[in-house]
Amino acid sequence: MQCSRICLTKQNPKTHLYWRKYSDFQNLVRGQRLSPAEAAKKLGDVHYERLGRQRIVNAGGPRLDEYTIRLSQEHRVAFTINEETRTVHVFQIGEHYPKKKK
Repeated sequence: MQCSRICLTKQNPKTHLYWRKYSDFQNLVRGQRLSPAEAAKKLGDVHYERLGRQRIVNAGGPRLDEYTIRLSQEHRVAFTINEETRTVHVFQIGEHYPKKKK
């Protein structure tokens, strides 16, 4: 699987642990080619979860299920998985859960 390329900056020392967990997740998916579910299981207590809603990543593309993993008590990574193209698209890092579009 591939992950979308995202530019990350470490904002302060308190965020270091959750950036480290995100980096580990990326390395497992990109480097070791694990599925997000397998990578989450390997990381341990990250609460891999399917959110029960869908998102269109590319105009005219398929609707894809949204998933999250927990980086810390307050930070999450939200992403979609396209099984057909074997692509993971990260669309949010940070806030507790992605907000639903109205």
